[in-house]
Amino acid sequence: MQHDVMTSPLRHALVVDDEPGVLEEIVDCLTHAGWVVDSASSAQAALAHLADTPNITVMLSDMRLPGMDGLHLMQTTLANRSESHALEVVFFTGHGSADDAVAAARAGAFDFICKPAPLRQLVDALERAHRSTCARRAAAPQAAQSVEQRRAERSALRHELEQRPDIGDFSAGVPSQLVRLMFTDLRAPLAELSLLQEGLNSPTDLPVAEVVRRLEAVQHAVTQLGTLAANFMQVLTTPQSLHDLLTDTPPAP
Repeated sequence: MQHDVMTSPLRHALVVDDEPGVLEEIVDCLTHAGWVVDSASSAQAALAHLADTPNITVMLSDMRLPGMDGLHLMQTTLANRSESHALEVVFFTGHGSADDAVAAARAGAFDFICKPAPLRQLVDALERAHRSTCARRAAAPQAAQSVEQRRAERSALRHELEQRPDIGDFSAGVPSQLVRLMFTDLRAPLAELSLLQEGLNSPTDLPVAEVVRRLEAVQHAVTQLGTLAANFMQVLTTPQSLHDLLTDTPPAP
């Protein structure tokens, strides 16, 4: 079933746990804190519920579940999920270790909390996750517009470059259109690094999962910059490879 998802301040959580007592306690706590709360006792039930309830902003899940475990549930939930349908995942488990927390963060978890923990800590984590979901959904249209704008700029520069009779001849200098084309492609990962620099300069303690996720994002942006720079260097030293640059689609942000 397809839905149009609008950014909303409504705090809507899906709690997934196969222990009825734990599930009831968490649902009661979140409901008392003002959340709309749905529940599921298995990964399969959670996936079916998510398919029909797009306004859920946070999924809180145990790691150990019957059948599909919590990690695979998260990976299935987040796979190919657009930013306009963004959702954050928080794990609350009695079977976690530091290695599990890092693995969960690398797979996309927002936070990882080990039982027993005060319910206030759990609510605070879900509040942060909800704000992150709302921010991602709100930014999605602008991000899509930015990608389209970058494609249009790249197409115009490519057309200008192809009209030059000296294309591929750098003896008199690198054509301005080519330089601008390079920096059009570099703009997205450079902007991402700038935002991440601010995010890592946090005045408060951060969950392990959140720090790992931010560092993974830094690593991705740096890798993308390195790949782009290497490709551009090859164009400058091997003008024949300019054709590949002109026919490539712009890199994803």
